[in-house]
Amino acid sequence: TCVRLADRSIACWGAAEGGIGGIALNAVTAVSLGAPIEQLGGGIGYFCARTDAGAVWCWGGNSKGQLGFAPSSFPELPRQVPGVTGATDVAVGQRSVCATTGTNTQVCWGNNSNGQLGLGATADAVLPTVAPLLTAQTALSLGGRHACGLDGANLRCWGRNDRSQLGGPSGEPHQPGMITTTNIATVAAMARSTCALDTSGHVKCWGLNRGGELGLGHLAQPGIVSTIAGLTARTLV
Repeated sequence: TCVRLADRSIACWGAAEGGIGGIALNAVTAVSLGAPIEQLGGGIGYFCARTDAGAVWCWGGNSKGQLGFAPSSFPELPRQVPGVTGATDVAVGQRSVCATTGTNTQVCWGNNSNGQLGLGATADAVLPTVAPLLTAQTALSLGGRHACGLDGANLRCWGRNDRSQLGGPSGEPHQPGMITTTNIATVAAMARSTCALDTSGHVKCWGLNRGGELGLGHLAQPGIVSTIAGLTARTLV
């Protein structure tokens, strides 16, 4: 486990899989990346952090190149992701990562088995690669094997859709497709579900609901965008 502290530093702890580079951390341990940390995100067995200088560092498991370099079979120590500069945002999925640069261009790397990196194909990207389909996307969020983002006032999702996590019928578009819902402020893509927060504080969710993760008060999968009744929120993570 890793956390970002109030002074913009990072601390981690846990067994080998949750430590640093396969080294178990039996106590809370400071991790220095040489600069203040503005953003921290974690996937399955790995973490990425964005510094105040716009660099991105990643560490941990790298089976799909999610650390930004050639895959490896063992946990890695923190490394700066090559070729990523001026990053203003970083979105971390299960084994996929996208960074937004100062030119509002998305560069992505890692698992791309369902086209979730927005590259227009399904080959994994073991090095940061410009995502031509994600131009002008903001509030980008990566889930299990799907992703969502805002394109102006439009909410778009793409990638895996076996549980209607893209907000519509089955089918896996590699091209971001618009979801019919308005006034969205931010979006959170999860393993096989998605939720969005609108500007009025209403939370709308869709996708897999086997464990009640959509907050609808039942376990049925609605197959459509559904609003959580009686809930007004300020943030969504």
